[in-house]
This record gives sequence, structure tokens and C-alpha cells, in this order.
Amino acid sequence: MGIRGYVIAGLKAPLDEEKLWNLTKKLESLDEVAFAARVIGPYDFVITLDAEGPFDACVKRITETAPFERIVTLKTDDTFVKHREIRDLEILKSLS
Repeated sequence: MGIRGYVIAGLKAPLDEEKLWNLTKKLESLDEVAFAARVIGPYDFVITLDAEGPFDACVKRITETAPFERIVTLKTDDTFVKHREIRDLEILKSLS
């Protein structure tokens, strides 16, 4: 299982619509990025990570790709993912 997590990021300076669109496409072209969405509020993007490799290395590639100033990272806890997988297997066993 690879890493899963989120990056909430704020830009250093406002960008026009065309540059924001291009940045979104650029972020989504990165292998570790499953989804990048512009958001309204104190941050400008929410980026979903789903990749193999170290979490910090994935975040570094994202920050090198875009002019972000503020970054919040959230890595999912694999314990809960494994718990759901075990629960689902137990449900399947009870059905057979």
C-alpha cells in the first residue's frame, strides 16, 4: 500500500484564472497527485496524494511545482485503512 494524504496550500500571490487553471493541470500531472482542487477560503488548493514512496518527498515535489507559501499536510493513518479492510473481509466471510 502506498501513501495517502492531503496537502492544503496557499499561494504566495494571487494568480489570474488562466494561470490557476494551468497550475491545477500541472499539479494533477504529477504522479503522486490523485486530485488537485481550487478552494475558497484562507487556502487556495486542496491536493490529494496517492502514491508510492515517502510522504515528505511527495510534498516536496508539489511545493517545487507551485508558488505556495502556506502548506498544511495531512497523512492518513494506515491503521484505520487496514481496520476497514479487515472488517470488510469479515463481512465477506459471514456472507459465504
